[in-house]
Order: sequence, then structure tokens, then C-alpha cells
Amino acid sequence: MTPVDAFDARRFQMAGPQLPCPPQRPKAPRHKPGNLFLKGPIPWSWLEKAMRLPGKALAVALVVWHLCGLKKSSTVHMEPSKIRSAGMSPRVARRGLKSLENAGLVAVDRHPGRAPDVTIQQSA
Repeated sequence: MTPVDAFDARRFQMAGPQLPCPPQRPKAPRHKPGNLFLKGPIPWSWLEKAMRLPGKALAVALVVWHLCGLKKSSTVHMEPSKIRSAGMSPRVARRGLKSLENAGLVAVDRHPGRAPDVTIQQSA
């Protein structure tokens, strides 16, 4: 018999009562490949300021952050299809974007007949 064959793990087992294992913490949910996600980190002070704004400003803010995460840029073209997929009308989105702009959270570059370009402002 070789020394490897002679190894018996039961010899190292502790005698007596065993302590229960600490409970496992559930892992945070993660997106699956191909699913959409919200990229962070998002500064909490920025979010707090957006949370205090009226109407759908926070929802518009989350769409902006989502698009910026996908494009890996702080400036994005605010596509109407993205607004509609979030369940908002263009009118509601315009009001939310205006609130974010007035609060200094985003800068908006508007063009007649086109969707605006939105830049997230880092200082909140």
C-alpha cells in the first residue's frame, strides 16, 4: 500500500458535538448574458438629488444611466424608443429631463427635430 492509499480523512474528524455552520448569505441577483442591466457605481448623492425631483425624473435618470452604461460614455443620444420601452411618453420624459437639467444633474443639448443629447454631470 502506498502512503497516498493509506490516507484516511476520518482520522482527522473532530469528536463531540459540531457547531452549526453560519447561514449563507444570498448573493445579489445578477443579469444573465443578453439581459439588460444598470451599470454603476452611481454616486448616492446624485441619486438622492434625483429622488427628490417631481414626477418621473428618477425614472428618466435611470434610463440615462442605463444608456450611458451601454455606450460606456457620459453622453448619450436620448432615443425615444428607450423612453417608450421604460413605459413613459415623450412628454413625461421631457419634463423629467428638464427637472434633471434644472437640478444640475445632467446637461442637455437640444436639436430641432431630433432627440436630445444628454450628459451626466458628475458633481451633485
